[in-house]
Amino acid sequence: MAVDTRNTDDPIPHNWNRRLTDMQVMTINRYESYSWDLWFIRRPRGSNWIPVLRNLHTGDTAVVDEDGELVSDHGLIIRD
Repeated sequence: MAVDTRNTDDPIPHNWNRRLTDMQVMTINRYESYSWDLWFIRRPRGSNWIPVLRNLHTGDTAVVDEDGELVSDHGLIIRD
């Protein structure tokens, strides 16, 4: 039986823009004009935070890498 290790933290912490690179923040702000929304931020232990965006019209998801590139072929398994 799998154990759910997710906690009850907010999907988007209040200080998110201070924990991401400048390029990630710029990309997130730019893509908001194109119907993309910051959906949640993955916060793996011992690694950098990974912002996950979702297109409000299509439901597509993408991550923003540290260089500010939008990556739609990210390999994340998105649970309902």
